[in-house]
Amino acid sequence: MSIWKALIPIRSGSKSIPDKNIKLFCGKPLFYWATQAAVESGIFDGGVFVAADSEIYLEYIRKWTPAAVPVIRAPHTATDTASSESVMEWFLEQERCDILSLVQATTPTVTAGDFIFARKQFESEKSDSLVTGVPFQRFLWTGTGRPLNYDPLHRPRRQDMEPQFLENGSFYFTRTDLFNDLKCRLGGKISVFGMTVDTTIEIDEPGDWTKAEGAFKKRTTLYANSSMPKVLVVDVDGTLTDGGMYYGAEGEMFKKFNTRDGAALAQLRRKGFRILVCTGENSPSVDARMKKLGITDYYPGAIDKFGYISKWLSMNNYTWDDVCYVGDELNDLSSIRLSHYSICPADAHPTIRDVATATLNIRGGEGIMRDVLHWIDKLWPGEMEKEES
Repeated sequence: MSIWKALIPIRSGSKSIPDKNIKLFCGKPLFYWATQAAVESGIFDGGVFVAADSEIYLEYIRKWTPAAVPVIRAPHTATDTASSESVMEWFLEQERCDILSLVQATTPTVTAGDFIFARKQFESEKSDSLVTGVPFQRFLWTGTGRPLNYDPLHRPRRQDMEPQFLENGSFYFTRTDLFNDLKCRLGGKISVFGMTVDTTIEIDEPGDWTKAEGAFKKRTTLYANSSMPKVLVVDVDGTLTDGGMYYGAEGEMFKKFNTRDGAALAQLRRKGFRILVCTGENSPSVDARMKKLGITDYYPGAIDKFGYISKWLSMNNYTWDDVCYVGDELNDLSSIRLSHYSICPADAHPTIRDVATATLNIRGGEGIMRDVLHWIDKLWPGEMEKEES
C-alpha cells in the first residue's frame, strides 16, 4: 500500500511581510489553515510535516497544530532563491514515502475535502503528479498581439471553449520515484484538480493581506459556518441534458440524459436535500426521466421559472437562503442571484458563469450532478447523510 506524506515548508525570512507564516490571519497563524486541512483530511497516513528554519517557528507549530510533525529544514533550502524542489529533495533524503504532497502555507482557503477528492482523482486517473487550479474560459493574448489559445479567424463562442486552468499553487501530489528522476514536482501523467475561484488567494505583498482576510471571512461566513442548504433546485436543458434536441422520423423529440446524475441525485436526497426540478419546456422525455428518478417536485412548462420557484418555496416554508441552484441559462439568472449557493456547468452562459458561486469543469449533460455532489461534500463535509423517509 502506498505511503502518503505532506510537506509544508515555512520560513522566517519573508521580506515583503515579516514573519508572514506566523502572522495571525483571521485569528490564527497563516500556516495553520493549510496545515490543519491536510491533517483533517486523513489522507496522509505517513504524516503531515511542517518544515521551518527557526526554533521559534517550531514552537508555533507545536502549539497550533499538534497533530503535525515539526522539522527543522536545511539552511540551503530556506534562502530567498531556494526552490520548493530543493526542500522536497532534502525532505526525501530524510523521509521515505511513495507520494509526497507539497502544500503551500500561503493559500489558507484549501479544505480537507480538497485533499480527499484530489487523492481520489489522482488514484482513479492513475497519475504520476497532480496540480491544483481554477478553471476559466477567456481569450488570451501576449503583449505583442499574439493570440495564445484561439484563432481570431475562427473565433469560437467563449462558452464552447474547453476550460483552461489557472494554477493556484494550493498543493501538489508527486510520485517520489518520478521526483527522484526529474527533480521536479510535476511530470509524467499530470492530473489537474479544479478548485473554486476564491482559492486563488495568495499572500505575497502587504496589500494582499487585508484583501485575503476579507475574502476568507466571506467564504467561511457563507459556507463553512453555515448549515447546508435544504433545497436543490435543478434546471434540465443544458444542465441535466446537453441542450440538444433529437428528432425521430415521425417528428418525436428525444433528449439525452446521463445515468450518473441519477446516482448523485439519490445521494443528495439521502443527505437531506429536497429536490425541485423546474424547466421551461414540456417534454414527455423529461417527464419519463423524472418518473424514473422518483422526483415528484417537478415543474415543466415554467415560463416564469423564478415566479414558480418563489411560490413553491413559500408554499413549503422555505426561503431563497435554503436553496442551492443548478442552472446554465439567462432564465436562471434571477434565481441564481438570490440563492444561498449556485453552481453552473462549464458551458453555461457567460453571464451565469460570472455570477454563479461555482463553475464546474464539465458541460451540461456530462453527469453534472456527480460534480455538484462533490462541491457540496467539500463545502459542508461534516453533514451526515440521512436516510430517505
